[in-house]
Amino acid sequence: MQRRSDLFGFLWAPLPVHLLHQGHSVIEVERGKVPAGGPVNGFEVGGEPIQARGRSRRKEEAATEEGGPMLDRQQKDTFAEEGYVVVPRVIAPSLIDAVRREIENRVAHEPPAAGHVGPHQYFLMAPLPDALGALLFGSPVLRAAESLIAPGKFEAPDHVQVALNIPPFIHRPGGPHMDGLTPPDPSGRPGTFTMLAGIFLTDQMSENAGNLWVWPGSHRSAAAYFREQGPEAILSLPIGPYPPVELSEPRQVVGRAGDLLLAHYLLGHNIGGNKSGVTREAVYFRLRREGHRARWRDCVQDPLLEFEPVAHHTL
Repeated sequence: MQRRSDLFGFLWAPLPVHLLHQGHSVIEVERGKVPAGGPVNGFEVGGEPIQARGRSRRKEEAATEEGGPMLDRQQKDTFAEEGYVVVPRVIAPSLIDAVRREIENRVAHEPPAAGHVGPHQYFLMAPLPDALGALLFGSPVLRAAESLIAPGKFEAPDHVQVALNIPPFIHRPGGPHMDGLTPPDPSGRPGTFTMLAGIFLTDQMSENAGNLWVWPGSHRSAAAYFREQGPEAILSLPIGPYPPVELSEPRQVVGRAGDLLLAHYLLGHNIGGNKSGVTREAVYFRLRREGHRARWRDCVQDPLLEFEPVAHHTL
């Protein structure tokens, strides 16, 4: 499968055009287990469906006690105000271990170039390896993310990104970027989505350990720019790409293995350096709410349009 890279080192794997035009995810079409256009209640991993909802009450209570798949009011307000939130202890250690073994095997078969440091990405299309699919559909991750868009539901994601940051990487990002705009969608529609769900596979409790950098509140500034310039301005953004808006001081996201990052699509972010001596490992799912493709113009102008539980928040 051909991959392309942008100016910031991200690799992008283009999706089949006919599937994008029809509004179906690759998972829905290739696996044939999710009805086209219907809610995603499960995902077939290794031949057996792993249900994202409809679990037993005992399992739900256990998940809540271990970190809570549902966000509380403070976490939701933080997301609305800053554009992201880190939810602790969402993923069980056994799932993290299984994913890290999968990544180790993939790196062994598709290693980075000799001497490479910094970001190294794998974009994997459906059918996903069992362990990676289970991260989203066999854990509280999906329920946590959907608690920000209730009563809405997410489409099945098109792909998963395995993001490594190999030390020593001395780097400070010059500014933020926005995902999904390079390479352009053949249909002409920008590759917008609703939310980025990032899962920490390694501890990143100190700065400059391969952390993701974010610009808190930038989702609101970006939306204001698109209200003023029009939503089509997203197709002609300056280098980054990101709107030319006033930005807050950047922040390095910290967390432990098993923590969950939920970030707004419009939140400015970028890759940081890694002086830790340990390769940073993370997995990212790009989640798109059902119906988003048809209303992307409204979504980039109103940052809380798809987030009913926090829509009351004063921007």
